[in-house]
Amino acid sequence: MRRHGDPLAWKKPVRQICVVEDCELKQAAHGLCDKHYRRNKRYGTTDLPPKSIGCKVDGCDDPHQGLGYCDKHHDRYIKTGDPLKELYCVQCNQQIDTENTSRRRYCSDKCWEKAQYWDRKEKYRSVQLKQYGLTVEQYEQMVIDQDNKCKICGKSEPGGYGKHWHVDHDHENGVVRGLLCESCNTGLGKFKDSPELLEKALLYLKI
Repeated sequence: MRRHGDPLAWKKPVRQICVVEDCELKQAAHGLCDKHYRRNKRYGTTDLPPKSIGCKVDGCDDPHQGLGYCDKHHDRYIKTGDPLKELYCVQCNQQIDTENTSRRRYCSDKCWEKAQYWDRKEKYRSVQLKQYGLTVEQYEQMVIDQDNKCKICGKSEPGGYGKHWHVDHDHENGVVRGLLCESCNTGLGKFKDSPELLEKALLYLKI
C-alpha cells in the first residue's frame, strides 16, 4: 500500500502552532516554538523579563548580570561565595578596585603581565627539568638538601641567566649528581667531566 496506495499517506504531518497566546510560530519542543522554548528555559517563563532588573544587593543599582547580581557582585560571589567580600590581587595582595578595572584576579595590567611572565618562566623551567627526569618539587627538595648552595664551591648564588642552580648529570648514564653554580658547571664541562683532566689540572696548580 505504501507504493501504490493512498497518495496522502506520504503527506508530511503539519506541525502544530505554539501554545503561547498570539504566537503563530510552529512548535519546536514542549508545545512551544523555538523562541518561547529558549525564553522559558532561560528565565522560567515565556514572558520577557523587565529590561531593568537591578542587582539584589542592597544599595546597588547596577543592572543584573547573573544569579541576581550585577557584574561586580556576581564575580565576588563566584570567587569567594560572598557577594560583599572584597577581591584581592593574587600577585601583590592589594585590594582590587572593581570599579576601574575589568580584571578580577589582578589589581592592574602591570600585575597581570608580571604574573604571565612568571607563569611562562615556571612552565619553561618545568620543561627543562623534565630532560633530567626531575619534577619542580624534586628540584626544590634538592635545593633544600644542599642548603641552597653549590655542591662544589659552596657559593650561595647560582649566577648566570635565570638565577637557577644548574643540574649536573653524568652524560653517559644520565644520573643527576647535584646542583652547581654556573662557574662550576661550566668548569666541569670545559674539562669534559674527566677526573683524569681535573687531576692533571690540580697537579699543575700545585707547581
